[in-house]
Amino acid sequence: MDALAVSPHETRSSLVDGTVADSFHVCSLDGLVVLKLIGFVEREQARILEVDERSARLRVGQTWWERLWNGGPTSQAVEVRLAFTPALEDEVGPRGNQAPHARVDVQLVPVGRGRVTESFRSHAHELLRRLRWHFIANC
Repeated sequence: MDALAVSPHETRSSLVDGTVADSFHVCSLDGLVVLKLIGFVEREQARILEVDERSARLRVGQTWWERLWNGGPTSQAVEVRLAFTPALEDEVGPRGNQAPHARVDVQLVPVGRGRVTESFRSHAHELLRRLRWHFIANC
């Protein structure tokens, strides 16, 4: 399977609140994760809500009110919650001379009121695919 492919069977989706969750591993050389996160923020024009050494919260898109006021895309705003933890050896295999890896746990949560529709889930899975693409690295 393609490393970038995001299958609905591999991700966890909650029917109650619409949350889409996934996890993947990234190369965590000094500063590389931060640079990749910055690239994702710039490309998606995300708003940084909170960031610390082990986690980040971003918002991609605009709420209904912001779209009404500013104009903009019709897709629902998504809060992206990222948690970074060192990957265990049994998760990524024996390292040998490989660079250290980190596990990234992702939650995509709909922002604002309204129903969680299939179009939101589709949008969230596409956003997740782009996030995985941004963090890809061979090291």
